[in-house]
Amino acid sequence: MNAFQQATRDQIRLVQRGLLKVGQLRLKYGDREAAIRRREQPYEEMLEKLYVRDLPLAKLGDESDLLVHLKGPGASAPTPKVSILTKMLTGTRDQVTKLAKQLANIDATRVPPGLDMNLVGLARGSLFIGFAVSDGADAQLTRRAVELLGEASVLVAQDKSLEEVVGVFDEPAERDIAMAAIRHLSPSNRSQIDEVELLGTAVKQSVRLTTETRRHATSLMVQPARVTKLVRAEFVGTVRELDLDEKRFMLRNIVGHSNEIRCAYEIDDDEAQGLMNRRMRVSGTAEHSKTGKVSLLWVDDFEPIDDAL
Repeated sequence: MNAFQQATRDQIRLVQRGLLKVGQLRLKYGDREAAIRRREQPYEEMLEKLYVRDLPLAKLGDESDLLVHLKGPGASAPTPKVSILTKMLTGTRDQVTKLAKQLANIDATRVPPGLDMNLVGLARGSLFIGFAVSDGADAQLTRRAVELLGEASVLVAQDKSLEEVVGVFDEPAERDIAMAAIRHLSPSNRSQIDEVELLGTAVKQSVRLTTETRRHATSLMVQPARVTKLVRAEFVGTVRELDLDEKRFMLRNIVGHSNEIRCAYEIDDDEAQGLMNRRMRVSGTAEHSKTGKVSLLWVDDFEPIDDAL
């Protein structure tokens, strides 16, 4: 049996022993029912709490590579809003998958089965959502993505500088995707969630995401890292996966380049929407991976090559 479940069952046995002793008192002092009942009731309440909340939560803790704990009015209600639950389910899965796909150098829009995550379950108090890495061939990439997300979240929560974050992430696109994931998972001022805590067997150190981590993650995404010499680069490719909130898109089917490139831009939303699915010549400041490939391009110039595809 896993550690959290074993600890909870040990507590259950202690409470059961307490109830047994109270039962023995009832047999010995049958004329003192009111006093015995006062001693018995706390044990019953503890046992109910252990079975109803703690044991399901312990199961999640043991079986989840990533355990997301939501706190706030939207998570504390007897039955959480479906909108909040679906947003966290799809959002967490999508953010981890993006990072796993980057680790695997997969350009396809469709998520390979091995990179998808499994839902372990839900538990109350406030609201816990457990995710597990699948048993697929590429599962280790998803687990590594969760580990990187946890490490990056700790740095952001500690208000570390971009240079300090770069020290953990050798690959610029991985760093940028992780920052975007933290921004996405952190609550906003308009949400009914005050705090999102990340735990799980693949998260080495639990971390709390708040509106502050959202702001700091955003600030780490507004400029290139200047720990190495920045160079100009130009590519011709197709604009895919445009994200207006993050101001990012993926450049695919690139002439003379085998991999996709994550791109950051600064134009307004209306102009950016006109880029989607277009063949474009883009140029800007490039960040390179350790292997020397362009990994993240800070685009400052766009030129249409042909009509929309």
